[in-house]
Amino acid sequence: MYNVVENNKFGYKEIYPKPTVDEIDKFYREDFYAADYKYFNDSSIDVQVRDLEYLKFWWDIELKLLARYLMDTNKSYSMLDIGCGWCQFLLHADSIGWAVKGYDPSPEAAVFGQKHGLEIMTGDFTSFSHHQEIFSCVVLKNVLEHVMQPVSFIA
Repeated sequence: MYNVVENNKFGYKEIYPKPTVDEIDKFYREDFYAADYKYFNDSSIDVQVRDLEYLKFWWDIELKLLARYLMDTNKSYSMLDIGCGWCQFLLHADSIGWAVKGYDPSPEAAVFGQKHGLEIMTGDFTSFSHHQEIFSCVVLKNVLEHVMQPVSFIA
């Protein structure tokens, strides 16, 4: 159905033909975290919980580097995590004092974060234009490779 091809302009691999926006939306809403597919990627909650101590070690380093870069004298940092998935990174950042919010296209993942007290939005982020908050940083971990138009997505 799809072939993996080299994108010579940007130097990464992509699938061809590109799925439609509706196909991508349906996949991330219904399949990415569910069914058998979750066993083929490291986005599964089972994998994240299993590797949590390892992940926290690296997240601490990332968050310290971000804080150093931001050099906020108040030491109060805020973050929007786009593609937050099962919210493990947000939960960790929250636990060490960051003000966090997240977005994920999967309602299942968003509900998981909401049940843990996080503000998680869901839907099509590319049409999500009513958010007027200012954040110290915006995080996109393992996101751009899932976006149909990555350059316009981050613009």
